Amino acid sequence: MAGKKTSIVIVEDEFSIALDMEMRLQKMNYNVIGTTDNADGAYVLVEEESPDIVLMDIHLKGEKTGIEAAKHLFTELNIPVIFITAQKDTKTFNEALDAEPYGYILKPFQDIDLKNTIELALKKHHSDLEKKKVFELEKSKISGQIDNIIKNESFFFKDKTAVHRLDLKNILYLEALDNYTHIYTSDGRYTVHAFLKDVTDKLPPNNFMRVHRSYVVAINQIQTIKENNIIIGKSNVPVSRSYRQALLEKINLL
Repeated sequence: MAGKKTSIVIVEDEFSIALDMEMRLQKMNYNVIGTTDNADGAYVLVEEESPDIVLMDIHLKGEKTGIEAAKHLFTELNIPVIFITAQKDTKTFNEALDAEPYGYILKPFQDIDLKNTIELALKKHHSDLEKKKVFELEKSKISGQIDNIIKNESFFFKDKTAVHRLDLKNILYLEALDNYTHIYTSDGRYTVHAFLKDVTDKLPPNNFMRVHRSYVVAINQIQTIKENNIIIGKSNVPVSRSYRQALLEKINLL
């Protein structure tokens, strides 16, 4: 909503400091929607109010530290946290980094430093959210791509050059390469931006079988099974000992 003030929760164990911080933030036109002096109170307040950002002291009342609280708020609720603390030692700073804070300000601080840190944190968090949306969209596209498998025994997929139609009957074997899958066919090799498991989970289990942690073969394309490899066309595909017996049991062995 246009004109909406940035909402902030303050987590600070000293009342006078929390009050001073609240007044300073209000003068900077921020909306302080709550303060608390402990981690559990921060969890409740943030879950109820859903602030844009949390200003967190590292030393809090109770058993849990501000670092523990920040980890929970970021990992569970995706709320960005800025540490505002008097702790200047390297050990504390390095521990604070594990909570993935969006800022770290030492007391005492100037208003301009606080405002700049808040604005930078908000911008970075917005950018991170947009990147996550793009990632989820791409992941959804990949899933949709894979879900086309089986329909009419063919599917379409996109590589770097074009959109291709691939008939399942032409697949010889598949090979994993990080988060890509090479699909070897009678017409050549194609590459899909998807994990091998995601692709093979959609293939007919009676027609395809994993024979190695990095390879899946089309059973009807197998020509010869040796001790350590399978011959398919002109290719030798490795077969792991742990998969070989299962493969022999599945094929129609005389």
